[in-house]
Amino acid sequence: MKALVFITCLFCISCEGILDYDWGQEFLNNSDQDYLFYLHYYDSGKISCPAYDQLSTKPYLHLIKSKECGGWSMSPTTFEYGTLGHMYAFSPDTLARYSWEEVLANKKYWFTARPCQLEPIQFPEEFEYMGDM
Repeated sequence: MKALVFITCLFCISCEGILDYDWGQEFLNNSDQDYLFYLHYYDSGKISCPAYDQLSTKPYLHLIKSKECGGWSMSPTTFEYGTLGHMYAFSPDTLARYSWEEVLANKKYWFTARPCQLEPIQFPEEFEYMGDM
């Protein structure tokens, strides 16, 4: 009986990594410039959840270099593949020239609202520029 309990415990320990749930979204920056990306979320306790309100404070932005793929993962989270995500891209040059408030007021950013997916989300193909060019 002790051997059976020992084997069961070893099996559970080896499966622990499989049972942990984390999630990530990648972006492929197909442009000729580096861009800063953001997936809008909020923290509810220790859990990251999708956010659908307007941006107000400047979030942590992830730099993805030209022609490279990048992203991040969250754990624990209520995000999963198929969850609608509000995704933003910002030009570092624009952020250097304008205040965060001016960027938001004049919509000087790229935006897409789309389901999260296993494959990288393509930039700029799957985004729309929100301000005036």
